[in-house]
Amino acid sequence: MRNFWKYCLPFVGLSIFVIISMASFRRDRELHKVPPSRYFYWSSFRLDRDPLNRHPLSNVALPCDPPSANCVEWDPETLWIEPGWPTQILMYTAFPAFIAEGVVLAVFSRLGLNEITIFISSMPLLVAAWFFLVGYWIDRLRIRKLKTKSMRTL
Repeated sequence: MRNFWKYCLPFVGLSIFVIISMASFRRDRELHKVPPSRYFYWSSFRLDRDPLNRHPLSNVALPCDPPSANCVEWDPETLWIEPGWPTQILMYTAFPAFIAEGVVLAVFSRLGLNEITIFISSMPLLVAAWFFLVGYWIDRLRIRKLKTKSMRTL
């Protein structure tokens, strides 16, 4: 039980990240069934598949499923997505990891790399590292407190 928080907190943080990611992928699949979308929304964060616009999507409208329908499908530039309570908890508790992720995304998007791939591969590492560090601090404080208590009783 000496290093409990150091191993428990990263697991909790990564579990919340996985839950939010699964919900985001499910929502993206429902929103963009036929035409491929340039943007992916992880909760309320917009991630760009093509940051340098090297492969622009066609501006030609695709026909709707029922051919008799008078409609056109399009990809909105922005969506308003209200982050839920799991996202808010993760964002507040792992704020430094999100700041570091913003820097990572800014650097790699200037190189033209897919922001979704970068985010999904680096964010779990940053979240786990941050929560490991916080758990390490908590465990050290607990051990120090127990040592001072035992010294007082002697």
